[in-house]
Amino acid sequence: MALSRLKPRIQRRMKGCRLLESGEVGFGIAPIWQTSANDAAYFISGRGTTDAQAAHTRAEALGIPGNVNIYFAVDFGAFGDTIDDLIVPYFQELDAETTALGGNPIGVYGPRAVCNRMEQ
Repeated sequence: MALSRLKPRIQRRMKGCRLLESGEVGFGIAPIWQTSANDAAYFISGRGTTDAQAAHTRAEALGIPGNVNIYFAVDFGAFGDTIDDLIVPYFQELDAETTALGGNPIGVYGPRAVCNRMEQ
């Protein structure tokens, strides 16, 4: 399995040709969406909706199959109320918007406490 972040900046984005090459040799992909997400201030109301839209657009442009999970990053050591008050609502927004768009299933890429809470 290849792991790649779906960078929004042009010079650092994964290109469709790399996806094709990976598939041709039998690799799967685990795309990760991250624009920042490196502190609690990132997880404001509405961010899950805009991130879902941007990730959906990028996944379509790359030709990522609709059954491949897109993992959204939480890139800091969040615990307790930060997870419950900020990160859970962010993922609820992601899920709602992704469903409305008919997009890829979502997952979380982050520290253990966040992953464990999201699994509940």
